[in-house]
Amino acid sequence: MTQKQYADMTIIMGLSRTFCDQLYKAMQNCGLLKEGFSLKLEIGDSEYGDDILQKSIQLEQDITDVDSDVWERTRMDQMQLKGSGWVVHSDPLAEIGSLPPEVRRIERKGTVQFGDAEDGGKPYPVDGLWIGSDYNDPVMGGGQ
Repeated sequence: MTQKQYADMTIIMGLSRTFCDQLYKAMQNCGLLKEGFSLKLEIGDSEYGDDILQKSIQLEQDITDVDSDVWERTRMDQMQLKGSGWVVHSDPLAEIGSLPPEVRRIERKGTVQFGDAEDGGKPYPVDGLWIGSDYNDPVMGGGQ
């Protein structure tokens, strides 16, 4: 390992710790952790049949805590293969191979209505997740 590789890895690990802390807080705030859910992220270039799997997200309950029917109805798995967009691999409501439409939210007079907000160009953070300029991390452009 070169010094540059070590320095790059140190930066990625620091960003990942902050990201994990925020995702944990968001999952805790919405009750998914209490219900036994876990989130798994995979990023890299690994063989996946005849393709290359670049990114994968799995959100599921521990299979030892629930029966397999419940597990299939509560599991979400999305992936991105090289040269393709994100697709659904497993989702209780979405069609396999599709991607659920982006859900945008808008607050009006204290109520939240889903699906009718204009696209502001940037996704809203999940409850409890916000990485902004107050973190002032130079690797993330100081929030710029």
